[in-house]
Amino acid sequence: MKPLTLRIAERVIQRADPTSPLAHRAVMVIHRSDIQDAVQQGCSLLSIWKTLSEEGAVNFGYQAFRRYARVLTIADSKQR
Repeated sequence: MKPLTLRIAERVIQRADPTSPLAHRAVMVIHRSDIQDAVQQGCSLLSIWKTLSEEGAVNFGYQAFRRYARVLTIADSKQR
């Protein structure tokens, strides 16, 4: 079974307005581990955002992506 956070994020994406900040955060939650892995491997947030944007995974700007990535990364490191 998927973790609860992923199940919640999927529900939000299905039901929320795709342009809403809530949907954007849900997208980030779904891709959190991939983003963290890429950062740990030395990829910049800009290159990660460009790739996810081109793949259609994110539909919001780079500045918002950076904010969400930093918040999720900080929150995740505090839980450890």
